[in-house]
Amino acid sequence: MSRNFYISLLALLLSGGYLQAQEQPATNAFSLEECVEYALNHQADVKNAELSVKIAEARVREISGLGFPQISAEGNLMVNPVIPQTIPSSALGGMGAGGADQPATGEEQAGPNINELFNPKYKSDVNVTANQLIFDGTFFLGLKAAQVYKDLASKQLTQSKVERVAAVASAYYTVLVTQENLKILEQNYTTIEKLYTETKAMYEAGMVEQIEQDRIEVTFNNIKVQKERVEQMFVVTKNLLKLQIGMDQEDELTLSEDLYQLGDKIVSSDNNEVNRRIELDILDTQYRLNDMERKSHMLGYAPKVFAFASAGYQGFGRNPMTFEADFSEFSNSDNWFGFAVVGATIKWTPFDGLMMYRKAQQSKLASLQIENSRALLNQSIEVERSQYQIAYETNLKTLRIQRKNMEVAKRVYDIAQVKFKEGVGSSLEVTNAEQAYTQASNSYFAAIYDALTAKVNLDKANGVLYTE
Repeated sequence: MSRNFYISLLALLLSGGYLQAQEQPATNAFSLEECVEYALNHQADVKNAELSVKIAEARVREISGLGFPQISAEGNLMVNPVIPQTIPSSALGGMGAGGADQPATGEEQAGPNINELFNPKYKSDVNVTANQLIFDGTFFLGLKAAQVYKDLASKQLTQSKVERVAAVASAYYTVLVTQENLKILEQNYTTIEKLYTETKAMYEAGMVEQIEQDRIEVTFNNIKVQKERVEQMFVVTKNLLKLQIGMDQEDELTLSEDLYQLGDKIVSSDNNEVNRRIELDILDTQYRLNDMERKSHMLGYAPKVFAFASAGYQGFGRNPMTFEADFSEFSNSDNWFGFAVVGATIKWTPFDGLMMYRKAQQSKLASLQIENSRALLNQSIEVERSQYQIAYETNLKTLRIQRKNMEVAKRVYDIAQVKFKEGVGSSLEVTNAEQAYTQASNSYFAAIYDALTAKVNLDKANGVLYTE
């Protein structure tokens, strides 16, 4: 009893610990490549593009199904409360149940109405019908068009991935820059806080003037405000990155790459590779679809051939001897009669007021629009490549200059602190050096961001940002 109690208690504690662990948000340390991979697997836009490909595949199967036999079954039950008089009584010439030579009298007049032989009160039938396409030019062209449509959906998926990679890279670099800005501010905050404490003690001891303390205090307060502002910005930029990659906002995200290493990497990278842009492939595929649509309209004038077959049973709810209506007689096999029919149908529209011809002309004109769009896109791509190449080279030069500026500003800032502590420098010199170093750091980080985003734009313009 005691042993079972402890086992149950242990299981309860373990399960409680497991549930508590489940409730904790997941922590993810991602490189840029891992962020891109996560986004391609979780982001809604990419998922929708993948679903579009599956829809296109289903469309191909749907169209191919038209080439298989189309089989349907049908059953009908009909009740005629008022039997139609297909043969007027006057046309019977007084005929009764006994025939044309004898007038109907007594029992004979009680015989069945001859109209019921043609229009029974209760009637039912069941049948199975099969139709088979023999020839239809639009069907075979439609199969090819469906495959091209699937190809178009695949290319649009690739385009969606390219756009997503560019957006993720930009968001990732923004977080890195904000993170490095925050690190510099935290370092300066710690340094200036210590310097402020020391200056305040020196002022209270009468070793420095109040203006020296006030200058350091103003600098300290400014850094404190800047740090809080960048901390808030850091949270916002991380949330935007989570949105770009499709991660839950509750999950914790950290970046595993270093901004300085990316800056070194970008300086030494080669950008001579050029691939065909996916946008051109999409336009070419749309052109093929339009051309097939034009041909499909013209094939509408060709004949279509179908084969059909139908078989079933027809039954009557009446007495097979007296022909009197009786619903229960449906169960009598003598009241059911089989039938079957086979045949072929040819449909041909030699003239429809030139409607299909006009539709074909519209498709042709749409193809000309695509040709114009392709020419414009080629020109735009050349301009983009030239523009982003110039921007990339300019940003690399700026990056090298800003790196040197930051190194010099850091050296000046360190010297100013040492001089102030040794009593040979002023607080004004320290605050000016701190502001110069902070500004140089911000400029350097901005230069890295500009160079990295310029590299993304250049790779995208060259068609090498993302390839399947």
